[in-house]
Amino acid sequence: MVFRQAVEKDALAIADLHARSWQLHYRGSFSDAYLDGPVLKDRQRVWTKRMIDPPGNQYCLVAEVADQVIGLLCLYAGDHPLYGSLIDNLHVAPEYQHSGVGRQLMELGRTWLAKNTPGVPYYLWVLAANEKAIRFYERMGGQKIEEAWLTNPDASTAHCYRYGWPPELIPLGESE
Repeated sequence: MVFRQAVEKDALAIADLHARSWQLHYRGSFSDAYLDGPVLKDRQRVWTKRMIDPPGNQYCLVAEVADQVIGLLCLYAGDHPLYGSLIDNLHVAPEYQHSGVGRQLMELGRTWLAKNTPGVPYYLWVLAANEKAIRFYERMGGQKIEEAWLTNPDASTAHCYRYGWPPELIPLGESE
């Protein structure tokens, strides 16, 4: 397995992983019409833009096996004045879940954040219905610090939690 910074040519593979992850884990939170229809094209548009013209604070890592993207972590350093840097995406292909890929991506992201934004906390949003992800983030030391109803890309809304970590640590947890 190789972990490396994502590059422009990864955009479509990342979009595919992202769309498949949403289709698997976001049923009931996003509309079926969106998940069964335009989700892939939407993610292709988003990731192509992100990889062609990334904001200066964006850092994306991929995990690869046999030249296939099987994991993604995308961060935005210093995104929020109170909550700090945003972990915007963490996705692992279903066949690689529970193998430590997510934990390794989180640790590599923590290392990058500690070097590039020392002393700044980090956070992410997770769907309240995504209990598996919540358990993983809690094993990784995340603390639920807020809840809100957020608008999804399909214009529906979902109950979400903001999880945060202090700047010193995203601890190595159990394998996801």
